[in-house]
Amino acid sequence: MQSQTIQRKTKSSSVTVPTREIPMEVELASQRGGETFSVDAFPATIGRAADVRLRIVDPTISRRHCELQRCESGLLVCDLGSTNGTYVNGLRVTEAALLLPGDRLTLGRLAFTVRYE
Repeated sequence: MQSQTIQRKTKSSSVTVPTREIPMEVELASQRGGETFSVDAFPATIGRAADVRLRIVDPTISRRHCELQRCESGLLVCDLGSTNGTYVNGLRVTEAALLLPGDRLTLGRLAFTVRYE
């Protein structure tokens, strides 16, 4: 298995995350009912824009809200300067945060349960 390093620049610093090229499918299950979104290619930008990997049309989601990236520990979420914030288990993500199976990912007013193996 080959490792690579992803570098994510933020407004104040950069975060370097070791990654592995392993297949992964992530599901984001809406906590409001029924909708499940699947992501299997990374990095995956989430937002309202037409050219993002996972498009969610909601006024509280920024055009480029956040990005999901694989890492050795599982899955990383990076806020992309969104207006209404990215939260993991109620804590605001300022740069990057690890997402584990069962975590609650909140984007604007929408909350999702993270699922992957």
